[in-house]
Amino acid sequence: MLAIGQSTLYPMRYNIEAKGLIKPECRKGNTGRERKHYRLTGKGKTRL
Repeated sequence: MLAIGQSTLYPMRYNIEAKGLIKPECRKGNTGRERKHYRLTGKGKTRL
């Protein structure tokens, strides 16, 4: 398993989101709270 901390994960996520490789979607979780889920865009699938 790859172990990375929050100080690495969040800047990486912002970077790939800014490049248009992932797109956030807000969904309600099991508790009713809004959760942000990310999915690959077409550009992200091509890059992958």
